[in-house]
Amino acid sequence: MRKKLLLFLGISLFLSTNTQAQTLNEVQGTGSGVSITSGDYNTMYGDSTGSNLTSGSYTVFLGFAAGKNNTSSENVAIGYRAGYTNTTGFDNTFVGMESGRLNLTGGDNTFFGTESGENNTTGYDNTFIGEESGTYVTTGYENAFLGEDSGSSIVTGYKNVFIGNEAGGFGLAATNGTAYRNVGVGSESLTDIDTGHHNTALGDSSGIDVGDGIYNTFIGAASGVATEYADYNTFVGAMSGWDNNRTNSTTNANHNTYLGYYCGFTNREGQYNVGMGSLANFDNNVRSNDIFIGYNATPSQNDVLMIGNRAFADGQYSISLGHDHDVRGNNSVILGNAANTTATADHAVGIGNNVDIDNLQAIAIGSNSVAQANGTIVLGYGATSTDPGALLPTNNIAIGHSANVQGNNSVAIGNAATAVNDNTMVLGGVTNPLSVGIGTDTPNPNASLDLADTNKGLQINRLTNALRTTLEGSLTTTDEGLMVYDTEDKVLYAWDGAAWSSATNTDAQELAIDGSNILSISGGTNTIDLTNYLDNTDAQDLTLSSNTLSLTNDGTTVDLSGYLDNTDAQELALSGSTLSISGGTNTIDLSTFAGTDAQDLSLSGNTLSLTNDGTTVDLSAYVNTDSQNLTSATLSGNTLTIAIENGTSVNIDLSPILSALQTENANQQTQIDAILSRLDIIEDCACGGTLATPSHNQGRERGPILYQNIPNPFNNTSTIKYYLPVDSANAKIIFSDMSGKIIDSVDLNETGEKELNISTRGLASGMYNYTMFIGGKMFDSKKMIIK
Repeated sequence: MRKKLLLFLGISLFLSTNTQAQTLNEVQGTGSGVSITSGDYNTMYGDSTGSNLTSGSYTVFLGFAAGKNNTSSENVAIGYRAGYTNTTGFDNTFVGMESGRLNLTGGDNTFFGTESGENNTTGYDNTFIGEESGTYVTTGYENAFLGEDSGSSIVTGYKNVFIGNEAGGFGLAATNGTAYRNVGVGSESLTDIDTGHHNTALGDSSGIDVGDGIYNTFIGAASGVATEYADYNTFVGAMSGWDNNRTNSTTNANHNTYLGYYCGFTNREGQYNVGMGSLANFDNNVRSNDIFIGYNATPSQNDVLMIGNRAFADGQYSISLGHDHDVRGNNSVILGNAANTTATADHAVGIGNNVDIDNLQAIAIGSNSVAQANGTIVLGYGATSTDPGALLPTNNIAIGHSANVQGNNSVAIGNAATAVNDNTMVLGGVTNPLSVGIGTDTPNPNASLDLADTNKGLQINRLTNALRTTLEGSLTTTDEGLMVYDTEDKVLYAWDGAAWSSATNTDAQELAIDGSNILSISGGTNTIDLTNYLDNTDAQDLTLSSNTLSLTNDGTTVDLSGYLDNTDAQELALSGSTLSISGGTNTIDLSTFAGTDAQDLSLSGNTLSLTNDGTTVDLSAYVNTDSQNLTSATLSGNTLTIAIENGTSVNIDLSPILSALQTENANQQTQIDAILSRLDIIEDCACGGTLATPSHNQGRERGPILYQNIPNPFNNTSTIKYYLPVDSANAKIIFSDMSGKIIDSVDLNETGEKELNISTRGLASGMYNYTMFIGGKMFDSKKMIIK
């Protein structure tokens, strides 16, 4: 002990002597601070620490060879070979094994962690915290890395901020490592950064693949994870822009903006897209120029603009607004909830809830309006243009609530107006006909058309004779009343269903006959040839010869004999029941009409008949109709239902009866429990010897006992207690319903005080019996109720 103390004192004296030339230097270890000449306030502990320091001051070196080659002041190196090669670097703090090991002249650096900033040489103003953080930085400056392996991709890059495990790097340094002005916060954010700059990634794995991309912003876990070369993208939301730039193209996947969870997840090469909404996503991986907003909104084509939850747009250059809409026509514009356009509805316009457009260049405005024809226009709630099968009408118009149009180029205007035929216009239709006024605000309600202009007239269709003749070929009786103006005859004609009739001066007409015996009338087109009526045809005489009448210049005669013999003088006669007429041969028998009012009812057996009537009525179906039988009885809960033959079932509420029975059972059970308690006391006394043992002839063994089940009524299980004397033979309990039908039988093979556990076993609610038989004879019976 004394030798050790002397050795310690010797070493202390040596150290004191060694440090007397400088002010407050503390060194310990082989070769530690051996070169100090004028440096002050230095602290060095460990082998070879600060070995080359001469005049530097305010340094702290702790650990093997820490700051070994340092010659400058105000450096801190703690750890094995920390700051090992630093020469003139200043104001550095290196903490950790080989932290800042290769630093030469770099200053104002702070490295914390094993191998943190290990390869830095001239870089300055860097802050690396974490094992191997910034380990490959050489000349980079003004970087801040926090986390294990953070910033390990950077070599010469500058002004980067990486916070999180492996943020800004992992493993070996990037190929170039020149990235600058990037911010990565979150585990593995911007892990593959190489030459990219001005990128911001916030969230676990956000922008993990960014290498050369610039000016990207990723916020949210796994946002923009596949973007490597793409630029100018902004993704906000977990997994937003997930697949963007997955193919590593250097010419696209730029300028995309996605906001929302999973937003823009699948797109790989498209660009210039703007998406907003949770699950708003493409159904294809190459989409560009899309703007889509809404939960689960799906742009399925390029160049779409859509807004609405669960919306779908497959039409290129389409614009759509409304929840749950489905737009597939190119260049279409749709506004409305649940609106729909098919893939053939290009250049369509739809406005309103549940609008449906099926064909191109169609317009539908109004909730529930439907356009199924090319070039159609429907306007109004429920207005429709429908396609009646194979006709495929086009370019028609329906205006008004529930108006419908079906014909080519047809127009229907008005509430529920319907135009079926081609090239027609319907105003109001059959259901709601209109009175049309021109030049008036109050058209005559009794007129279909009221023309009130005082400086205009009505111009009828103008046709030549040839045109009118051609039109006539297509007219039928259904066209009666149709009018035209003949420009050659200067006459207004009306079709009477068979021919044209002049409607001009019909009351002022003149007959004329020309020299050829042709008769005509003014205003008419038809003529009559009177040639056959010449030669004094009007000079004729009637002649009667006997009963024959004749006319001069006429070869036809008339026989008048049938009209002679006083045929108009006839008399009716009745002989008995026979009716006759004079001059006639037919007679009528009236006997069947005699005595028809005297009829009697008679009943033979069950057959009812009427005299002078061959029809009878069978009354057997009405016999014994008062004799009825009960067909069934069922119990549900406390309700008894009785079915009656040929009658209505009757429900009986047994609650009052059951309530009294339950009360009585409860009272009986209380008495039984009291008796059992007393018996237990007596048995205890007997077994304990406190009662005198009776002689062989005293008393006798008690007889069998069947107790009431407990609980009663019950839902699932109940217990039946019983007592059997030792000499009981062939004992059993039989269960039956109220009709006496046996449900089950249980043998009782043990004597003494016993109990039997029972369950409903699927039995319906109701009342049942259980009976004890001993030696084939009934001993006692109880009732139990299943709820």
